[in-house]
Amino acid sequence: RSIPADAGFCPYCGHQVLVIDQCRECGKNLSAGARFCPSCGTKVEKKGQSKYCSKCGTENLQQARFCNNCGEGLGD
Repeated sequence: RSIPADAGFCPYCGHQVLVIDQCRECGKNLSAGARFCPSCGTKVEKKGQSKYCSKCGTENLQQARFCNNCGEGLGD
């Protein structure tokens, strides 16, 4: 089963759809900490520095205002 590209939530399970980054070669969705694409092996080029949550240590996007794992505010 596939999820529509513009979906904000999975129509099958209800989980929020969050795309951190995509592989520049094959388009596979990548996790925040990925260094290589799990599908084709292409090295991931970082677009900017990540923010790490001071509460739980999770890596988040640089522009994130709240932690994607625990919801803690990340500051400016």
